[in-house]
Amino acid sequence: MTAPIPRTWNTPAFPVGATTANPNWPVSMQVGDLVVMVIVLNSPLTPPAGWTVKVFNSTNAMAIAYHWVDGTEGATTGVWTMGAGYHLWSFLIRGAEPVGGDPFDGTPSVLYNLTAATPASSLTTAQADSLLLWVDCNFSGASIVTPPAGMVSWFVAADYVHVCYQTLLAAGATGNKQATESAAGQNHTFLFAIKGMVPEVIVAGAKKIITAQSVIVGGVKKPVVAQSVIVSGVKKPIA
Repeated sequence: MTAPIPRTWNTPAFPVGATTANPNWPVSMQVGDLVVMVIVLNSPLTPPAGWTVKVFNSTNAMAIAYHWVDGTEGATTGVWTMGAGYHLWSFLIRGAEPVGGDPFDGTPSVLYNLTAATPASSLTTAQADSLLLWVDCNFSGASIVTPPAGMVSWFVAADYVHVCYQTLLAAGATGNKQATESAAGQNHTFLFAIKGMVPEVIVAGAKKIITAQSVIVGGVKKPVVAQSVIVSGVKKPIA
């Protein structure tokens, strides 16, 4: 597996009081890239054409949507319609799969609280090498004192949006991802994982998946154990 790579983000939009927004795309997009939009909103939510809403939680006023870049995009993401008083920002991720399908590994978490410790978010993934993203929108302007365990800070925008990421080396439970901040505030905390690329080769015109400890020989997948190689279809030990 190959983990996705966090690339760029757009300038967070905070159009309080409006009911529509038309934000810019993250820069340096390429066909096949994934763009994920996280939103703090007052319901309802109507996304632009080409976007899929993965999570919409009206109780916590939070949503996650995604779009696969196909080369037909205009100058902006399109018009988002929602209740007045909202905030939204997007992230560009390269190397996610399956292109055109659902890129999320596990069920995203969207939690809210009013303390100096962000919600204890967690999820369970099904595959290794997924990219875990933690996003917190804190309207008090508080700074992060301690980031979530095992995560690397990606960016901070205007003391409101804090983003961290982690490459998950194994499938399973992430454990609680929680940060402490310099002051209490309205924490809208998103936690989600993006699937990585499955290694593939083309054999006799057909795409073949190469799993760990295997190679394709003559169109047939052959296991490779430690200290051995495949030579002319025969496993040979390595001294």
